[in-house]
Parts: sequence; C-alpha cells; structure tokens
Amino acid sequence: MLYFSGQSMYAERMNRKKPSHVEIRKTQYNKTKSCKALYVDGKKFEVRGINYSPVFNGTDINEWPYGDMVLDRYYEIFESHIQIISRLFNTVRLYNTLLEYDHTGFLDVCHKYGVKVILTFPMDAVHYPDLDNNPEEVLINWRHLLRLYKGHPALLMWAM
Repeated sequence: MLYFSGQSMYAERMNRKKPSHVEIRKTQYNKTKSCKALYVDGKKFEVRGINYSPVFNGTDINEWPYGDMVLDRYYEIFESHIQIISRLFNTVRLYNTLLEYDHTGFLDVCHKYGVKVILTFPMDAVHYPDLDNNPEEVLINWRHLLRLYKGHPALLMWAM
C-alpha cells in the first residue's frame, strides 16, 4: 500500500480554482443524423491531443523517478514543453506518474497554458502483481487519486 503526502497543500491550491464542467451531449450532426460531442464549460471541445511521457537526458526509467518527469523538481522543463505543446494541441495524456507524489504543479502549468489533461491511473501487473487477490489496494489508490485531482480545472478525464 502507498502512503501519500501533499493533500493539504493541494487543497489549499484548489481553493483558488473552479473545476471544469465536462459533459457529453447529444448534438445534431446534420439534418438527419445526431451524434455525441464533448463539451467543456458549456463549449464544444474537440480534442487535439498528444501523449506526454518525457524521459530527459541522463535519466533512466528503471531508476527513480521511474519515468515520472512531471514532479516539481522538473517544473521549468515541463513548463517549457507545455508552452510549446499548447501552440498545436489542447490536450495531453499523462503517463508514468508515481501515486505517492503530488502532480498539482504540472496540472497548474497545463491550466495556465489552456491545456487539458487526461490523467492515467496505472492499473497493470507491474503496479498490482496480485490484482486478482488484492483489489482493495487498487481501490484505495484510485480513491486517493480522485480526491487529489477531481476538482482541478485542467483535468479533462481519467484513463485506466
């Protein structure tokens, strides 16, 4: 089981921001057909997305921080990446985040540049080798992730 820190710091940051309202609406495609569309804060949102999982020079994903390059210690680097990404894309899907660290700084940067985030919850045999016999650990970690980030305005959706 993982032990988490940074919740109170996140709660303090979140008092400043209003979460995005995300919904799927049935809309008219043409005169005879309808379809479903994604809306964010009342406006139709067409995802122009890219996966974001950088590995910086001199780092190894098999050593700490195991590919989690959106920790605050890399703030200047990922901010420059998001600034460039925001010129072409409006969404990033984030991979390789360590559940025991706070990633609010990354979400704040994405919000600053108008980029929405699809946050991946790792649910594989590497993270949970005994998933069949111990599903409670997954639920505990999932609930923790929800509590931390569910109200962040940069969060578009979750991926599992």
